[in-house]
Formats: sequence, C-alpha cells, structure tokens
Amino acid sequence: MIQIDLYTENYMGELETTLIEKNNSNQIIFELRMFSADFSSIVNWIPFDTNSHNESLVYLYNMNMDFGNDFTEIKRLQEFYNQLLSISNQIQPHPLGLFDYDSLKQICLSTLQNGNKLFIKQNH
Repeated sequence: MIQIDLYTENYMGELETTLIEKNNSNQIIFELRMFSADFSSIVNWIPFDTNSHNESLVYLYNMNMDFGNDFTEIKRLQEFYNQLLSISNQIQPHPLGLFDYDSLKQICLSTLQNGNKLFIKQNH
C-alpha cells in the first residue's frame, strides 16, 4: 500500500482530509492524508457554478454540507482529475507548494489507471 501523509507532522489536531483508493476486493491500495485547508485551497481553484454536474466533486464540495462526513466515493473521478490538470498554472507559484497538489493528482491517476474507486473523508 502507498501512503502519503502530509498531515501528521505539521497539522495534527487540525481538520484532516483523507483520500483512499480501493480495489474491487475493498483493499486499500493508496492513502493520502492532508490538511483540510490545503485540500480546500486546491478545490477552490477549480471553477464552480450552479451548472456544474451535481455528482462532481466541486459541486458536492460547494453545495452539500454533509459531503465527505463519512468516506464517500468520488464518482466523476476523470472529471476531477482533468480539473486538477487544468488549474496547474494557478498552483505552481502558490506558497502552498506543489507536494499537496502533486499527491492529489497522483492518487487520482493511480485510481484511474488501476480501474479502482477513490473515496474521500473530510474535516475529521
């Protein structure tokens, strides 16, 4: 299993966002832990309006206050990955740094390439 922990060393006690890639046998293949504020910063760079698909991560993130309270599948993963790629010019000069952004792209790409499912739990 691949684990990237961007949370424990610097943010323990703050709000956390966890993403997990699971295979068809329900085994965790990849886990990414990050500070919820860093995840929010990245998602907030993705354009959102009320015409966004109602199952897209950016729509659920902005419109559903209960989204991610428990592990929730990201159903439109290819769309989310494409959106991450489209905001790369906004992320790179940002003081947040690239590691959070690159790790988020990495888990999405791994999930897509392996034909697995990606789940998210936030603010826990």
